[in-house]
Amino acid sequence: NQPLEPLVPSEAMEWGHAIEVPLLSYTQKRLREFLNEPGLKITRRGTRRTHNNGVMSCTLDAKIEGRDESIEAKTHAVIHGGVDLSEWGDQWTDAVPNSVLDQVLAQQACCPELVRTWVVLWAGRSTPTIYCVERANHLARIALIEETCCNVWETYILPNVPPPMAPHMDTVKRDARPRQSVMAVALQDEPLEQSKSLATQITALTHRKK
Repeated sequence: NQPLEPLVPSEAMEWGHAIEVPLLSYTQKRLREFLNEPGLKITRRGTRRTHNNGVMSCTLDAKIEGRDESIEAKTHAVIHGGVDLSEWGDQWTDAVPNSVLDQVLAQQACCPELVRTWVVLWAGRSTPTIYCVERANHLARIALIEETCCNVWETYILPNVPPPMAPHMDTVKRDARPRQSVMAVALQDEPLEQSKSLATQITALTHRKK
């Protein structure tokens, strides 16, 4: 295994971290109203937990004092107006994007005492929206996440074997070049059907990069 270099935070990451404090304060106010508990208090920001399996870990954005509930704060496109909320559903439900749901369920796996997680979303130029993920509704998914993480750890991480679906970073960088220049080369050197296939792959890579 090679040591990892510290991640340099992007502007969006820095803004997200700075906005987290007032966002948690807003969530406390809304939950007091929604749950009719004026004394409810959000505390213990940045709680780090490790799973008993020795593989998984998480950091909770915050917890609710005296309750087995946590808060996950999400900021989305806070520094520009290009917001896509198609994967977010009605507030006070667990209709959140799959990636966010799995993150929350992984946190609940690491913190078996948690019965629910409140997810607060603030998208640029909008009022924050709060969602609720109940542990009891996702027990099978939590078990699958735990099993998958352990399998990946034992199969790929410990023996230092790259997974078959993960290309080398140099390959990703080459494939993620501007679409127009790559397409020009492809159209010159490859048959039409292969070029169409390549165009599809490049489009997918471009979306992933964004």
